[in-house]
Amino acid sequence: MKKTSVLQQLLINTILPLVLFILLYCCYNYYTEQKRQTAATEAQINQITQQVKNLVDLYDLGMITHEDAFNERMKDLSYKIYNSENTSVNNLSKVDLYDLSLKLGMDTLKESIYIIDRNCIICNTTFYKDKNLDFKQIDPKYTSILNDLRNKRKFSADRFGLEINTGKIKKYSFLPSKTGDYIIELGFYSDKATELKKILIEKVQSSAKNYSSLSKINFDAVVKDSKSFTFADKYQAIINKASREKHDQKIVELNNGIEITNHFIYLPIANAGLYNCYIVQIETTNALQKALLRQELLRFVKIILLLILPLIILVYYRARKIIEPLKELSRKTNQIRINNLNERAEVAGAIEIAELSENFNHMVTELQKSYEDLEQKVKDRTKEIQFQKHIIEEKQKEILDSINYAKRIQYTLLANKEFLKEQIHDHFIFFNPKDIVSGDFYWATKQDDKFYLAVCDSTGHGVPGAFMSLLNIGYLKEAINEKFIYKPNEVLNFVRQRLIDNISKEGQKDGFDGILLCIDQKTKKLTYSAANNAPVLVSDANYTELDADRMPVGKGEKEDLFTLREIDYKAGDTLYLYTDGYADQFGGPKGKKFKYKPLNELLVKISSKGPEIQETLLKNNFDDWKGDLEQVDDVLIIGIKL
Repeated sequence: MKKTSVLQQLLINTILPLVLFILLYCCYNYYTEQKRQTAATEAQINQITQQVKNLVDLYDLGMITHEDAFNERMKDLSYKIYNSENTSVNNLSKVDLYDLSLKLGMDTLKESIYIIDRNCIICNTTFYKDKNLDFKQIDPKYTSILNDLRNKRKFSADRFGLEINTGKIKKYSFLPSKTGDYIIELGFYSDKATELKKILIEKVQSSAKNYSSLSKINFDAVVKDSKSFTFADKYQAIINKASREKHDQKIVELNNGIEITNHFIYLPIANAGLYNCYIVQIETTNALQKALLRQELLRFVKIILLLILPLIILVYYRARKIIEPLKELSRKTNQIRINNLNERAEVAGAIEIAELSENFNHMVTELQKSYEDLEQKVKDRTKEIQFQKHIIEEKQKEILDSINYAKRIQYTLLANKEFLKEQIHDHFIFFNPKDIVSGDFYWATKQDDKFYLAVCDSTGHGVPGAFMSLLNIGYLKEAINEKFIYKPNEVLNFVRQRLIDNISKEGQKDGFDGILLCIDQKTKKLTYSAANNAPVLVSDANYTELDADRMPVGKGEKEDLFTLREIDYKAGDTLYLYTDGYADQFGGPKGKKFKYKPLNELLVKISSKGPEIQETLLKNNFDDWKGDLEQVDDVLIIGIKL
């Protein structure tokens, strides 16, 4: 702990609390004013949103009324083009649309014809700026929109929107050609529609000027999940989300230290085809909060300069009268510290200092006596601790002996190596328990011409896991050897029910994950059932992770019947059965899990080796990966050459 002088203590105990109080006062002022400003901003946003909604409703109603006349004319002209002799040819991309528009009495300055082919490209038009316009490059979603229009095989007119190349307001209609290879699109300008939108924008901008926290308002109709040409590209994702979820959204950005919040308000649009809704963008900033913070900081600095600095000077001069006698006492006590406990401080100075010296001398006398008593107690306590240490070591030895004996019992229940060698000649077992005893186990048995091998991971590890493994082996043995259940999936169903009936009555989810493999030695057919852990088959230097039921043998989220599966293999393939301990081990340069994909790739790499070499390579790789980190779980891998 850092030492401080009396003057420093006085300054800390008097000035610091006062500074903290002033700081808290300024912070409280800032917090309450900020809260008021936030509430005011939210109220302004709600007010302007409601005003905009009302204006948009009026705008939408006016536009619908205005568009009715356009819809009739566009439908009439579309079907005239549809039935025209000039469009009866298969290739509409070569028809003289300008001549056709004159014959139909169209206003070529305001009314345009477009022909869209199956590639979503405008292949022919009277509006030459849009010639060869590719809708897919604008937004890939236009492909499905245009295909939907083509599949409906009928006329449809949309609401007024923005023209892509000019940004002007334009109304579009669509009608598939007789062959379905093209879409006849009409696009009409409207001075009145442009004027209506201009009036709407002016009204909205005028309303926004009445609110100090609002810095920008924007508005447009949008197509669901498609690019908008009114809003900035960086807002497309949030606009699409508002359109898709039909719910207001907002995004917060930082620009030169100013926090800018953009609110995107969803408004429904009536009688729309392509267009999904209106989106209103309202931008607010925290500039007022920044100004408030500067104001409070300036107030804090002024108070410090006018109040705290004079107080510091006063404390300094008053403290000097106290410090000098204390320094003298400090020099005396240092003499006692560097010599021995027989030294005493001189009793002198002011009343308080003299009393301090007397108390100090009394304390040294008591300390000398306590030191002598403590020295004897330490000797007695050391002797007692040594005796207790001996008892603990004896108890620890007894516990370890018991666990080691339990290990011998557990290993007698695991599959006998000689028995395994008789049934599956070319195989290896890499078994590396985390503790002395293991929750992972491998067990085998034979009934008639069928050989069974279980590779399982019981709940827990160490002593609890070992108890579960003994119970799980017992139930597997009961199912096959006593109940004569031969299908692996039915065996797992039986064992799961036994576990639920006996140890899961109060909701415990104890049991195991694992694989039960059945080899019919007569037909060479391989069947299995798997709970969470999946077998891996390596063939021709490639691996296949076989299917497994995603549920444990025991009480779980699912209790469906386990599935019986057959393994399609050829001679020379290698089948691997393993638990999750190897893949879940932390290690490597970054201390991360080994994971299943690298494990399966490692198995492919070593599959051509002999069984003993594979086991050695797996062990060496595991030790290198783990390094000095603790082993997290039991590890069990069995490889079988088929």
